[in-house]
Amino acid sequence: VQVNGLELRRTIYMVRRSLDTPHRPQEAFWSFIHAPSNADLLRLAEAP
Repeated sequence: VQVNGLELRRTIYMVRRSLDTPHRPQEAFWSFIHAPSNADLLRLAEAP
């Protein structure tokens, strides 16, 4: 629902803990995020 004069935003942080050996679901997730076809996801992370 749009409300004139109101802009809602939410900042989402994605961090990767690389100290431990990754589990298969973690590997699949980060492979998906960093796939060339999903470059728009990484650009979203850089947006103000």
